[in-house]
Amino acid sequence: MRKSERFHGWVDDGAERTCDHPDCTESAGFRAPRRDRRPGWHWFCLDHVRAWNANWDYTADMGADAADRLRMAAPMWERETWPMGNLPSGCAAMKI
Repeated sequence: MRKSERFHGWVDDGAERTCDHPDCTESAGFRAPRRDRRPGWHWFCLDHVRAWNANWDYTADMGADAADRLRMAAPMWERETWPMGNLPSGCAAMKI
């Protein structure tokens, strides 16, 4: 099978699963993280994993301040930054 023919996201580990969505009997090969951040996965069919992902909100259990801090840190990969043209205080050896 060529790479372009594979559907990315389908987990084929040999286990037979049915969709975790109530009243669905489709084969479940797509995993989705649990909302309560417990270890493990929900297993869904394609339609239900799409719906799950469309409604996913990582910050749902966080307070407003924690969610804002996360959003502000994400564009900088949660690393310290400083203005261009100035060295951070710990880089005195790099000054000419």
